[in-house]
Amino acid sequence: MKRIFASLAAVGFVFVLPGTVAGTAAASSLPKTESVIAIFEGHQLRLAESWGEATACISDQDEARCYRTGGELRKAEGLDELSLGILAACGTNLVLFSGTAYSGSQLYLSARGQFIGLSAYGFDNITSSYQVGACSARFYEGGGGSTQYPGSTSAGTWSSTMVSGWDNRISTVYIL
Repeated sequence: MKRIFASLAAVGFVFVLPGTVAGTAAASSLPKTESVIAIFEGHQLRLAESWGEATACISDQDEARCYRTGGELRKAEGLDELSLGILAACGTNLVLFSGTAYSGSQLYLSARGQFIGLSAYGFDNITSSYQVGACSARFYEGGGGSTQYPGSTSAGTWSSTMVSGWDNRISTVYIL
C-alpha cells in the first residue's frame, strides 16, 4: 500500500517526539515509540498498527489527519508540488520510501532537532530509498545515538538504494 506521511514545518505542521540533541543520546533518552493516533474519515487510526484504507497522512503537534490518497491530502491541506522540491531554509521534508527507486510507502518528516522514532509511524526497519530535503539528516539503526547509517544524508541527497547491508535497518532519524 502506498502511504504518504507529510509534515511541513514551514506552515506549522510537525509531530514532535521527545528526544535529545544529536550525539548525546543515552538509553533513557531514546524517542518514544507509542503509536501516532490519526483521524481518518471520522475514525481513529493507530499508525504503528495499521493505516487501514488511508494512504496519506499529515500531522502537527496537536493532531494527525489521514486521507485516501496523496492528492486528496494535498488538496485538503493546501499543499502543492513546490513543497516537494528543494527550497531555502529547510523548507522541504526528509522522505523515506519502503521500496527501492523511491517506490512503495512514503513517510514525509520535517521536525528538526530531535530523534524521531519510526516505529510510532509504522515505518521501523522498512526504509529502502530516501530523499533528503533542504536540511541534512542522520539515520540510525536502533535508537538515536546508536549505529549511524554510513551513506550520504547531506541536504539535497537522493539515494535510490541504501548502502550495502543497510536495506530495511533504519529505526530512528534526526533532521539537523
